[in-house]
Amino acid sequence: MGAFLAFLPASGRAPSSGSLAGPRAWVETRQRLRPLDEAWAGAGVVKFGRRSAPASPLARGPEGWLAGAGTWHHPEIPGRDDSAGLLRLLGTSGAAALDRLDGSYAIAWLDARSGDLVVATEPLGRLHVFCAETEEGAFVGTSAVALARAGAAEPDPVAVHEFLATGTVYGDRSPFLRVRRLAGGCRHLFRAGRRAGSVRSADSFAGGRGSPEAVLEAVRAALDAFVCGVARPLADLTGGLDSRLVVAAMLDAGLRPDVTVTGPSTSRDVIVARRLAQALGLRLLHEPPEPGAAARGSFDRVIDAAALADGMIDAAEYAFIASVHEPHAREYDCSVNGSGGEVLRDYWWTQRHLDPAAPIDVDVAARRFTALALPPPFLQPAPIPDLHGHFAEVVADSLASTAGRPATARLDHLYLDVRMQCWQGAIASATNRIWPAISPLLARGAVAEALAVEPRRRLGARLFRELFRRFPHAIRDVPLESGFPPRGFGLLSAWCAVPGIAAAPGRFARRAWRRLGRGRRLGAAPDAAAVALLASGAGDYLDFGGMALGPLLDAARYRGWLDVARTGASTASPILGRLVALEAALRAGREEGGGVGGGRRGAMYNPAQSSEGQ
Repeated sequence: MGAFLAFLPASGRAPSSGSLAGPRAWVETRQRLRPLDEAWAGAGVVKFGRRSAPASPLARGPEGWLAGAGTWHHPEIPGRDDSAGLLRLLGTSGAAALDRLDGSYAIAWLDARSGDLVVATEPLGRLHVFCAETEEGAFVGTSAVALARAGAAEPDPVAVHEFLATGTVYGDRSPFLRVRRLAGGCRHLFRAGRRAGSVRSADSFAGGRGSPEAVLEAVRAALDAFVCGVARPLADLTGGLDSRLVVAAMLDAGLRPDVTVTGPSTSRDVIVARRLAQALGLRLLHEPPEPGAAARGSFDRVIDAAALADGMIDAAEYAFIASVHEPHAREYDCSVNGSGGEVLRDYWWTQRHLDPAAPIDVDVAARRFTALALPPPFLQPAPIPDLHGHFAEVVADSLASTAGRPATARLDHLYLDVRMQCWQGAIASATNRIWPAISPLLARGAVAEALAVEPRRRLGARLFRELFRRFPHAIRDVPLESGFPPRGFGLLSAWCAVPGIAAAPGRFARRAWRRLGRGRRLGAAPDAAAVALLASGAGDYLDFGGMALGPLLDAARYRGWLDVARTGASTASPILGRLVALEAALRAGREEGGGVGGGRRGAMYNPAQSSEGQ
């Protein structure tokens, strides 16, 4: 359903198209989303399509207007993304009807009777929607950068530090101090140009039966709602469990999708995917053998991806993701992935947490976010003096709402609330601007059933093994990336485990070598990706003299870090891609008009105006 921008004026003011001129220009010009429709009665709204796929238009009627983003289904409305049908239902049932939506979505409804703006967010909050309050009124939309252009462009130092260190912005933060992300699973009310409160939906994941059969039924129901009516779906297929389960469920539903895998031809992921696709008779699309090398080496591609990333994803990393999705979106109708398979197993908890009263060590949980963090050495003063302590507070805040629940349930909540909502949600939100990306394992019913399964049954891959035994032999017997079959093995199927047993010594040796080298950089090769990106335009773009991030940087330390990065002598790639994403967002956010500047010190680099882009 593309994207939307809405403006609810303060009391006594009339909505004006000029109020959304700057935000609209960003979405239309840099994110390259086509406006589909607009309305200016009571509140202003502009509805946009996607880059490469259809999107439902703005719905208008006696009930008001309704705009949405993402993909959704309502049990009382046949079909998918029926904005007009949902608007009629809201007129008869009221805002509570929004609580029964499923999918990955953000819905904005202007209630013509009250004049209130109601914004509904999906249960997991993965499709990000933001708000900014100004003297003019309240701005709501799916782009943080767009709302910053409405007069809320001051950077958030804590968000900047979080993002540069970890690649993710947490909580309700955005790169901008006065642009806040709306929490998932809520109806947010805006009245008279101000945020008037939020109503959290009832527990969206309650009532599951907790059996393997119920899990498969829920996944099948998600496919019926979101995929079965699609002419040409494209499904991810890797060497792991999650994507294989989704493809198996699609085949069981009578769908025969083409499948895709990314990585070098010699990687286990690609080898397993090729073997499984051949066994199932599915067409396999194999993506570039060296993921990201081409995209990360071209600043034009990275800066274009930065517009989609909205300052909340590593732009170099997302450049590769976008380079995979964009051509697929021209041939297929949606992407189907296995995101969320972690809820089917003990991803963030261990056997000791099977005791419902087991304590949760907040420091250990915080290390999940800080163990591989790269604190930027050039922020001055450091907005987060103690990064580990900061994330301990993030963890504690998330767990506070789960007091009294079993330890496994609390850690599942932490994973969904912090990791999936913030990190995976930022990627899903960017990809939604290209085409629909559907995650059946994260549908409301599928998550409810997975979380209802007795925790001991989810230890390791036990539940997966039970599920795969219900599918044909190719699904359950072709070994995974680990070399072991997904259904497990016994006396009659021990032959399936031979590749895994043979590969185990090498796998353990590689894991030990990685652990030994972590922090020491034993035999580290030059960072060629960073050198290529800096040489193709990022070096000029990130020159200190023209940076919007300048007030947050120690000039001497930053220039020294950049000089070292140009030589490839440091592991600069992760921070470099994050720097480009933030800098692009902050430069664009401080523009008030719709123009797009070029050049090193311009407001926003435009690939179409560069010599390489022509």
